[in-house]
Amino acid sequence: MGTGIAEYFPYALQLLAQLVELNKPTLPPHYMQFFDLLLVPDLWTKASDVPALVRLLQAFLRMAPNELKQGGKLEQVLHIYGMLLPSSKTVEQAFFVINTAVENLDFQVIAGYTQPIFVSLLTRLQSSTTPKFVRCLIIFMSLFLVKHGWNNLVETMNTIQPGLFPTILEKFWIPNLKQITGATETKLTAVASSKLICE
Repeated sequence: MGTGIAEYFPYALQLLAQLVELNKPTLPPHYMQFFDLLLVPDLWTKASDVPALVRLLQAFLRMAPNELKQGGKLEQVLHIYGMLLPSSKTVEQAFFVINTAVENLDFQVIAGYTQPIFVSLLTRLQSSTTPKFVRCLIIFMSLFLVKHGWNNLVETMNTIQPGLFPTILEKFWIPNLKQITGATETKLTAVASSKLICE
Protein backbone atom coordinates (compact mmCIF):
# COMPACT_ATOMS: atom_id res chain seq x y z
CA MET A 1 0.00 0.00 0.00
CA GLY A 2 1.48 3.36 -0.98
CA THR A 3 1.66 6.23 1.48
CA GLY A 4 -1.18 8.12 -0.19
CA ILE A 5 -3.53 5.14 -0.15
CA ALA A 6 -2.54 4.10 3.39
CA GLU A 7 -3.80 7.43 4.74
CA TYR A 8 -7.33 6.56 3.61
CA PHE A 9 -7.31 3.00 4.97
CA PRO A 10 -9.05 3.88 8.30
CA TYR A 11 -11.77 5.80 6.42
CA ALA A 12 -12.39 2.82 4.15
CA LEU A 13 -12.74 0.60 7.23
CA GLN A 14 -15.24 2.99 8.82
CA LEU A 15 -17.28 3.07 5.62
CA LEU A 16 -17.26 -0.72 5.45
CA ALA A 17 -18.41 -0.87 9.09
CA GLN A 18 -21.42 1.30 8.19
CA LEU A 19 -22.23 -0.95 5.25
CA VAL A 20 -22.10 -4.03 7.49
CA GLU A 21 -24.44 -2.39 10.00
CA LEU A 22 -26.94 -1.48 7.27
CA ASN A 23 -27.41 -5.18 6.49
CA LYS A 24 -29.62 -7.63 8.34
CA PRO A 25 -28.36 -10.90 9.80
CA THR A 26 -27.37 -13.22 8.17
CA LEU A 27 -24.68 -11.23 6.34
CA PRO A 28 -24.08 -12.00 2.64
CA PRO A 29 -21.08 -14.25 1.89
CA HIS A 30 -18.99 -11.45 0.36
CA TYR A 31 -19.15 -9.56 3.66
CA MET A 32 -17.99 -12.65 5.53
CA GLN A 33 -14.90 -12.70 3.30
CA PHE A 34 -14.03 -9.28 4.75
CA PHE A 35 -14.58 -10.74 8.23
CA ASP A 36 -12.00 -13.45 7.49
CA LEU A 37 -9.49 -10.85 6.28
CA LEU A 38 -10.13 -8.70 9.34
CA LEU A 39 -9.01 -11.52 11.64
CA VAL A 40 -5.50 -11.71 10.15
CA PRO A 41 -3.14 -10.56 12.97
CA ASP A 42 -0.72 -8.72 10.64
CA LEU A 43 -3.48 -6.23 9.85
CA TRP A 44 -3.46 -5.07 13.50
CA THR A 45 0.20 -4.08 13.90
CA LYS A 46 -0.23 -0.35 13.15
CA ALA A 47 -1.70 1.40 16.20
CA SER A 48 -3.20 4.25 14.16
CA ASP A 49 -5.36 1.76 12.22
CA VAL A 50 -6.64 -0.03 15.33
CA PRO A 51 -9.66 2.21 16.17
CA ALA A 52 -11.11 1.81 12.67
CA LEU A 53 -10.34 -1.93 12.65
CA VAL A 54 -12.08 -2.32 16.01
CA ARG A 55 -15.09 -0.37 14.78
CA LEU A 56 -15.42 -2.79 11.85
CA LEU A 57 -14.82 -5.83 14.07
CA GLN A 58 -17.56 -4.66 16.44
CA ALA A 59 -19.94 -4.37 13.48
CA PHE A 60 -19.25 -7.98 12.53
CA LEU A 61 -19.57 -9.19 16.13
CA ARG A 62 -23.00 -7.55 16.38
CA MET A 63 -24.28 -8.60 12.97
CA ALA A 64 -22.82 -12.12 12.70
CA PRO A 65 -22.45 -13.55 16.23
CA ASN A 66 -23.46 -17.05 15.11
CA GLU A 67 -20.60 -17.17 12.60
CA LEU A 68 -18.13 -16.82 15.48
CA LYS A 69 -18.80 -20.44 16.41
CA GLN A 70 -17.40 -21.60 13.07
CA GLY A 71 -13.86 -22.08 11.82
CA GLY A 72 -12.10 -20.84 14.94
CA LYS A 73 -13.27 -17.24 14.46
CA LEU A 74 -13.87 -16.65 18.17
CA GLU A 75 -10.33 -17.81 18.96
CA GLN A 76 -9.04 -15.38 16.32
CA VAL A 77 -11.06 -12.52 17.84
CA LEU A 78 -9.68 -13.33 21.29
CA HIS A 79 -6.16 -13.42 19.86
CA ILE A 80 -6.64 -9.89 18.52
CA TYR A 81 -7.99 -8.81 21.92
CA GLY A 82 -4.85 -10.30 23.48
CA MET A 83 -2.65 -8.35 21.06
CA LEU A 84 -4.33 -5.05 21.97
CA LEU A 85 -4.49 -5.52 25.76
CA PRO A 86 -0.82 -5.03 26.80
CA SER A 87 -0.28 -1.62 25.16
CA SER A 88 -1.51 1.58 26.79
CA LYS A 89 -2.22 2.91 23.28
CA THR A 90 -4.67 0.12 22.43
CA VAL A 91 -5.90 -1.20 25.80
CA GLU A 92 -9.21 0.67 25.56
CA GLN A 93 -9.75 -0.80 22.09
CA ALA A 94 -9.13 -4.27 23.57
CA PHE A 95 -12.05 -3.65 25.93
CA PHE A 96 -14.26 -2.53 23.02
CA VAL A 97 -13.58 -5.90 21.37
CA ILE A 98 -14.17 -8.07 24.43
CA ASN A 99 -17.19 -6.06 25.60
CA THR A 100 -18.88 -6.47 22.21
CA ALA A 101 -18.16 -10.20 22.19
CA VAL A 102 -19.53 -10.68 25.72
CA GLU A 103 -22.62 -8.61 24.92
CA ASN A 104 -23.52 -10.46 21.72
CA LEU A 105 -22.62 -14.09 22.48
CA ASP A 106 -24.45 -16.59 24.66
CA PHE A 107 -22.65 -17.76 27.78
CA GLN A 108 -22.49 -21.29 26.43
CA VAL A 109 -20.39 -19.99 23.53
CA ILE A 110 -17.88 -18.06 25.65
CA ALA A 111 -17.90 -20.24 28.79
CA GLY A 112 -14.71 -22.07 27.83
CA TYR A 113 -12.89 -18.76 27.32
CA THR A 114 -14.03 -16.74 30.33
CA GLN A 115 -11.29 -17.88 32.70
CA PRO A 116 -8.41 -17.06 30.29
CA ILE A 117 -10.05 -13.69 29.57
CA PHE A 118 -10.18 -12.80 33.26
CA VAL A 119 -6.64 -14.09 33.85
CA SER A 120 -5.38 -11.76 31.10
CA LEU A 121 -7.29 -8.81 32.57
CA LEU A 122 -6.10 -9.43 36.12
CA THR A 123 -2.52 -9.90 34.93
CA ARG A 124 -2.76 -6.52 33.17
CA LEU A 125 -4.26 -5.01 36.33
CA GLN A 126 -1.26 -6.19 38.37
CA SER A 127 1.25 -4.75 35.92
CA SER A 128 -0.47 -1.40 35.31
CA THR A 129 -3.23 -0.22 37.63
CA THR A 130 -4.10 2.99 35.80
CA PRO A 131 -7.41 4.78 36.47
CA LYS A 132 -8.45 4.24 32.83
CA PHE A 133 -7.81 0.50 33.01
CA VAL A 134 -9.70 0.15 36.31
CA ARG A 135 -12.68 2.03 34.82
CA CYS A 136 -12.66 -0.22 31.77
CA LEU A 137 -12.41 -3.32 33.96
CA ILE A 138 -15.38 -2.27 36.11
CA ILE A 139 -17.47 -1.59 33.00
CA PHE A 140 -16.49 -4.99 31.57
CA MET A 141 -17.36 -6.84 34.79
CA SER A 142 -20.65 -4.94 35.03
CA LEU A 143 -21.54 -5.86 31.45
CA PHE A 144 -20.59 -9.49 32.06
CA LEU A 145 -22.74 -9.60 35.21
CA VAL A 146 -25.79 -7.97 33.60
CA LYS A 147 -25.56 -10.13 30.47
CA HIS A 148 -24.57 -13.50 31.95
CA GLY A 149 -25.51 -13.36 35.65
CA TRP A 150 -23.61 -12.62 38.84
CA ASN A 151 -23.12 -16.34 39.56
CA ASN A 152 -21.14 -16.88 36.33
CA LEU A 153 -18.99 -13.84 37.09
CA VAL A 154 -18.28 -14.86 40.68
CA GLU A 155 -17.66 -18.52 39.84
CA THR A 156 -15.30 -17.65 36.99
CA MET A 157 -13.20 -15.34 39.15
CA ASN A 158 -13.18 -17.60 42.21
CA THR A 159 -12.08 -20.52 40.01
CA ILE A 160 -8.93 -18.54 39.19
CA GLN A 161 -8.27 -18.04 42.90
CA PRO A 162 -10.63 -18.79 45.83
CA GLY A 163 -12.04 -15.58 47.29
CA LEU A 164 -10.81 -13.49 44.36
CA PHE A 165 -14.14 -11.85 43.55
CA PRO A 166 -14.73 -10.33 47.03
CA THR A 167 -11.17 -8.96 46.91
CA ILE A 168 -11.71 -7.32 43.51
CA LEU A 169 -15.08 -6.02 44.68
CA GLU A 170 -13.60 -4.46 47.83
CA LYS A 171 -10.33 -3.10 46.45
CA PHE A 172 -11.27 -2.00 42.93
CA TRP A 173 -14.98 -2.15 42.08
CA ILE A 174 -16.62 -0.29 44.99
CA PRO A 175 -13.90 2.38 45.54
CA ASN A 176 -13.83 3.32 41.84
CA LEU A 177 -17.54 3.35 40.99
CA LYS A 178 -17.58 7.12 41.37
CA GLN A 179 -15.01 7.37 38.57
CA ILE A 180 -17.43 5.94 35.98
CA THR A 181 -18.70 8.59 33.58
CA GLY A 182 -21.02 8.54 30.58
CA ALA A 183 -24.76 7.92 30.73
CA THR A 184 -24.67 4.35 29.38
CA GLU A 185 -21.67 3.31 31.46
CA THR A 186 -23.08 4.82 34.67
CA LYS A 187 -26.44 3.11 34.12
CA LEU A 188 -24.72 -0.22 33.38
CA THR A 189 -22.60 -0.15 36.54
CA ALA A 190 -25.60 0.96 38.61
CA VAL A 191 -27.70 -1.96 37.34
CA ALA A 192 -24.82 -4.39 37.97
CA SER A 193 -24.28 -3.07 41.49
CA SER A 194 -28.00 -3.33 42.23
CA LYS A 195 -28.02 -6.93 41.02
CA LEU A 196 -25.08 -7.76 43.27
CA ILE A 197 -26.83 -6.25 46.29
CA CYS A 198 -30.24 -7.80 45.59
CA GLU A 199 -29.27 -11.22 44.28
